Amino acid sequence: MEILTNLAETDNLPWAVQTVLLNIIETTGVQAGAIRLNEAEDYIFAVPENITDFEKNTALGCRFSGEHSLFTPLSRDIILPCMFGRELVQAGSFFCTNISRWYEMNAGSAALDGKPCCEKCKEFGYETVVMVPIKTAGEVLGLIHLYDSRKKAVSAEEVTFLETISSTLGYALKHLQDRECIRKSEEQFRFLAENAKDIIFRMQIFPERKFIYVSPASVFISGYAPVEYYAHKNFDKKLVYPAAYHKYKSSISSRADYSKPLTLRLVRKDGRIIWVELHCVPIYNKNRVEIIEGIARDITERVQAEEKLKSSYEQLQVFSSLILKAQEKEKIRLSRELHDEVGQALTAVKIDLQVIKEELRKKGFGFQERLAESVKLVDATLERVRKQAVSLRPPALDHMGLVAAVQSMAQGFSRRTGIKTKIIAENKTSRFPNEIETALFRCVQESLTNVARHSQAEKVIIEFQFLPDSIRVCVEDNGRGFKKDVSGLPPQGIGITGMQERVRLLNGVFKIDTPPQGGTRVMITVPFSCKKNAGRQF
Repeated sequence: MEILTNLAETDNLPWAVQTVLLNIIETTGVQAGAIRLNEAEDYIFAVPENITDFEKNTALGCRFSGEHSLFTPLSRDIILPCMFGRELVQAGSFFCTNISRWYEMNAGSAALDGKPCCEKCKEFGYETVVMVPIKTAGEVLGLIHLYDSRKKAVSAEEVTFLETISSTLGYALKHLQDRECIRKSEEQFRFLAENAKDIIFRMQIFPERKFIYVSPASVFISGYAPVEYYAHKNFDKKLVYPAAYHKYKSSISSRADYSKPLTLRLVRKDGRIIWVELHCVPIYNKNRVEIIEGIARDITERVQAEEKLKSSYEQLQVFSSLILKAQEKEKIRLSRELHDEVGQALTAVKIDLQVIKEELRKKGFGFQERLAESVKLVDATLERVRKQAVSLRPPALDHMGLVAAVQSMAQGFSRRTGIKTKIIAENKTSRFPNEIETALFRCVQESLTNVARHSQAEKVIIEFQFLPDSIRVCVEDNGRGFKKDVSGLPPQGIGITGMQERVRLLNGVFKIDTPPQGGTRVMITVPFSCKKNAGRQF
């Protein structure tokens, strides 16, 4: 009872083992003893005051292993190692009350090998040695060693007594070991939590919402000390940004998805708004979340960097849109100048040349052939100017719409390249906003240019699909296709990049791939109206 009482009143395992050993020595009256637990690195010794040199060599000095074992004088069938080992799991106790006689009986055995078995026994002249394993639930927890220089210093009844209390002692020591492990784990957790840069918290949800644990990092991140978290119920309502509280509350319910981190705005003690990322783990009881454990990481700098990047990206979008609009305006201006000014000037030159030719013919002067060649040259130049003006800005795009302009362009494409072109459209007279028609026309124009340059195709199909909220254009050829890069796309040239940019500025979707049957397919979907991304919601 004294042993169990001492074990119950302490959390200090080494002190408890020392106390147990002293109690056993006092009870049995032996001169010295030692206990070793299977988790310990060495034995804990206890000796009377008059034996002062017992601990000068902390090792027991036994020379026995799995091959060199002690034998009882009464039966050579029972073999036990002197030191703690696996063999003791199913072994009973061992005690020898006449070590010198045991040496004489086994002097020629291979176990001794001409050397003394135990340095302690030899040095101090011990005649009685007792070894009792400490067991609990079939597990060997440790080993008790008792020594005495007197012969028959320990009786069989005393060994039976030690065997009787060994299971109870083992249970108590095991319980103490478990408490020691828990204490060390708690110390490790507390050390990690108190030195972490992120807030580590534990919050009770039911029956009332309150913080159970908050790490010291809360002072640096939120401005509030842990004691301030504990002092008020529903402290999270004060901490979470008001506009985000409803979203936050639904994110910590029993129906919430805890597999994804929660991005949240908090109000610091000084009033400043910060962003945190919460990684939470729920603890359930009867299908209800009662406790949440988690980590809160300050991501304010990351969010600010993302906002700056987003702002820069939006500015680039605006600049890109302005550049494309400026290019289209310049093309329109050049087309009109070529058609109106240059075309009219060349027409006037042609008329003048024809008048001069007629006048020279009437007066009988020569130069008829030369003037005829000049007129032909002017006609050819007029045709080139007309084609250039049309390529810069087809009049059909402004007057007849997208489908008609693409059809006119496709006919010219077929005449120049010999590639058959087919247009599929349910309504060829539908009109759309100018920016949509211009972007889609330029994308189809670039697609046909790529077909002529790279595909070696024989035919091209251009299909228009008019959906309730968007328009879709598909350009597909039967050529050789393209080799995909690691992203599954063709090598990014200026033409494809330009198409992607035009579609992106309209919040559309651009896809290009090589179907299994070969060829290349470009698909573009542009909405008639779209909303900008709303950004972060809470």
